[in-house]
Amino acid sequence: MLDDLAAFERALHDGLGRALLHLQRASDAERTAVRAVVLDACVRDTAFDAQLEGRTSVYLADAAKLTGVWPDVRPHVLRALDDLRDTTAQFWDARQLVELLKLLAFDGDEHAARELRARFRQAADADDQLVRFFGPALLDLRGLRILPELLRDIGRALRRDAERVEDGELLQDARGLFGEDVVNDLLRVHEHDEDVRAYLDRVEELAGRVTANSSERAALDVSLAWARREVERSRTFNPSLMRWGERAADADVAELARDLDVERDSGRLKAMLTVFLRRPFPRDPTRLIALAEHDDSVVSYRAVRALGHLQHPDVRTLALRLLRTPGREGDGAELLHGHVELGDEDLLTDVASRASTWSPDERHAFVKNVTKLADAHPTSALLTLLASLFALQPCAACRALLVRALAVHDALPDWLREEAAWDASEELRAFVASLMHVDGHEDRPGEV
Repeated sequence: MLDDLAAFERALHDGLGRALLHLQRASDAERTAVRAVVLDACVRDTAFDAQLEGRTSVYLADAAKLTGVWPDVRPHVLRALDDLRDTTAQFWDARQLVELLKLLAFDGDEHAARELRARFRQAADADDQLVRFFGPALLDLRGLRILPELLRDIGRALRRDAERVEDGELLQDARGLFGEDVVNDLLRVHEHDEDVRAYLDRVEELAGRVTANSSERAALDVSLAWARREVERSRTFNPSLMRWGERAADADVAELARDLDVERDSGRLKAMLTVFLRRPFPRDPTRLIALAEHDDSVVSYRAVRALGHLQHPDVRTLALRLLRTPGREGDGAELLHGHVELGDEDLLTDVASRASTWSPDERHAFVKNVTKLADAHPTSALLTLLASLFALQPCAACRALLVRALAVHDALPDWLREEAAWDASEELRAFVASLMHVDGHEDRPGEV
């Protein structure tokens, strides 16, 4: 792989364990050749779905150590933090940078530890979203004893700004790490500190508002008239309509389904389909099947999700058609789930033979749905196909589901077990380590 720099870079950006395995077996010259690629990956989050996949910092630190650039990571990370212009748009980049700074500090880099503390204070003063990353990092690094200091930093800023909102996330993080009783005991010791008190009061103020809003949501109107008004008002995704679909009377849901049968406006269709993301569509699926091939991609996406609740020969026919439609293979695999027949493995294998040319979104959808199929219908052919698709899944969280499905059905090949042990997914690493422990393997992955 190191002979093909582009292939190595793709594997590293996707968080595949094969990138680290190749580094472990590479010559010094080969490792030197990819140092710039590794440093670049450290300062730019390249996860397919960072929110779902979780942290990849341990994986990146492993790559940096294997290539000998770990000592160079700190200045690159600090420059990247200084260059952040919009911590909302660059939210996941920011998380990755702070996590790497924390790992450097854990490895004894006192400069990194000081930067974490100083930058938390700056973020607290400026009401910068970075505070939500620096806070947990410092709790991990310094333990519970640093919590009062951090609360004072935020509390001082709150006392200067009466309009600033504080959601108490740092306190929740501390309770998750150290336990609610331990944290509450510490707060009682410091509750008369005016800065700590300012923090706690502002958190309680917001909690009161959230409780009031929750009470309003609990009183959701479940009338058909309300749902029709919401369809007209929102014309897009509306979580309230999804909740309405779960709680409304059968007759009202059936009436809204009749509305959908004759609706032509794409905005209203999007809103109506929200109802049927969880509540099964109560009519003949013909209209949903037509919408599954609608020109508006959001309408077609939601129609496919709604069809996923139904079993009908015409849904299988649609599934087979979508499997042969470029860009819709993932939807076809999803709809096949409740309609599998003997011989479908050959069709899926043929479709999968073209997957390397697809976009990351297309690969993600197809492999995710083949994972569900193979788990529900664990034939030897489907499980073999699933293992072969591992490296095509760009989402680390979905790779973890894939490996779990193979392991449950005793179909996890040794080569995949080895690669998964070095994946960017910390969940997947832990799962493979647990398998190795159960199986008594001696070649467990360790720290680089």
